[in-house]
Amino acid sequence: MSQSLLPKNLQDKSFLALEECVKESINIDLKTFMTSICDFLPDNILSFLAEQFHILEEGWNDCQSRTERVALIKKAVTLHKRKGTRGCIEDFFEAMGAKCRFWRDYDGIPHHFMIDLDYFDKGADVYEVCTNIQKNIDKYKQLRAKLDEINFSVGVQKDINIANAVLAGEIITVRM
Repeated sequence: MSQSLLPKNLQDKSFLALEECVKESINIDLKTFMTSICDFLPDNILSFLAEQFHILEEGWNDCQSRTERVALIKKAVTLHKRKGTRGCIEDFFEAMGAKCRFWRDYDGIPHHFMIDLDYFDKGADVYEVCTNIQKNIDKYKQLRAKLDEINFSVGVQKDINIANAVLAGEIITVRM
């Protein structure tokens, strides 16, 4: 039997079971509950969650849709845990709906990097998006790292059949 914090006169089965429940509830990570319910919350509540997770200044205002905001809230905890790493920057752009390729230490230059970003299936004002990207990268990168280049591409990526043709021919001869 484990060590109980209850006094001897309260150590019966029901109180010991209640004590075990309390110990287990302390080990539960409440941040996962807070981020999993954001799919069902109204927009004004989402802004309060963004304030609690400290992401109002770190990409919240740059989100263009509700799905991007929800994705950013769900990634907020991991973004702050991994801040200053390559994975953090990749996770941020994934939450923003972009595919990110990260080039680090190219040409042997230490602490310099460049990024290839692909925004598919969404319209974007290139100048505004580039300034927001650079601002957010500065918040999530290491302080000693230097961003040299952003290769930015916007496009539509769909599986569309342009033309299909089936040519079949038969000659049937019936003799009687």
